[in-house]
Amino acid sequence: MVAPETTTDAARTAECPPWCNGEHEPRRDRRIAHRSEGIIVPGVERVVHHEGDSLFSTVIEIAIGLEHIDDETWVWFGSDNPSRPPTVLSIESTRRLLRAVEALIRDRA
Repeated sequence: MVAPETTTDAARTAECPPWCNGEHEPRRDRRIAHRSEGIIVPGVERVVHHEGDSLFSTVIEIAIGLEHIDDETWVWFGSDNPSRPPTVLSIESTRRLLRAVEALIRDRA
């Protein structure tokens, strides 16, 4: 016999968006958070030295992906530094951010 929790999880997995990687983060409230595989974007980041007196550049990997929870889809951005939590924005906020960055670079860079 299959445990009720397993049956529920299987039923919830069947409702995954097509981009869901199938790995659902365990949550105490039992809501399902669907996540896509991350897309890795290499980048160069300017960093202030821990003593604050010098700047240097370092290579980073920026991961971006989708998350769906409570009937809403979000875009997450994370660095390869595990001490930094990811930034999670709504789809519309992400679109506004992209438009603003494109305009900023086009007009000033």
